[in-house]
Amino acid sequence: MSVTKLRFNLSSSSLAKSMTLISNSLVLATNSYLLGRSVLDHFRDRKRERILENLEIISQTLGSIGSLSKVITNVLDENANHQ
Repeated sequence: MSVTKLRFNLSSSSLAKSMTLISNSLVLATNSYLLGRSVLDHFRDRKRERILENLEIISQTLGSIGSLSKVITNVLDENANHQ
């Protein structure tokens, strides 16, 4: 097996351009990740808000049904007592 040696000649300007490219790539990757997380969090928050709104509507509806049944029961009791 032979050993192959690689030799790189880097000038300061090519090194600076390479570092800039790596830095910009990392910034792009980070921004892409943050944007994706933001979109996912937004959808999760909207779903949570819809669930809470639906639970509130159900609670109000059940409270109204309870109040209505109490009124009906009171009217029926009054009519039963008067007869």
